[in-house]
Amino acid sequence: MSSRGELFIVEEVIPLVEDEINAIADDWYPHIPDRWYDLWDDADFPDAGEVPILNENEEQIGKVTFEVEFKIESDQGGGSRYIVAYPKNVKFLKEE
Repeated sequence: MSSRGELFIVEEVIPLVEDEINAIADDWYPHIPDRWYDLWDDADFPDAGEVPILNENEEQIGKVTFEVEFKIESDQGGGSRYIVAYPKNVKFLKEE
């Protein structure tokens, strides 16, 4: 089962810069930092992150940097409040 931290990076952060990465490499993948695998709740996320992008030979071709914005949201009935994390200032930095 994937942690919320892993899903946040794969499903919310990376898609924001996917076209930029695809422009320089056909086969690539994000190397999720270990600390994100243990994060099960948005409230535990750090304020920012960095994800190395590796090619098929496991060579780093760049990195994705991002910040995390936290918002307090309520359920439909307004009874429960919870913290939700959103990516912001997401950038792909190509390896020179």
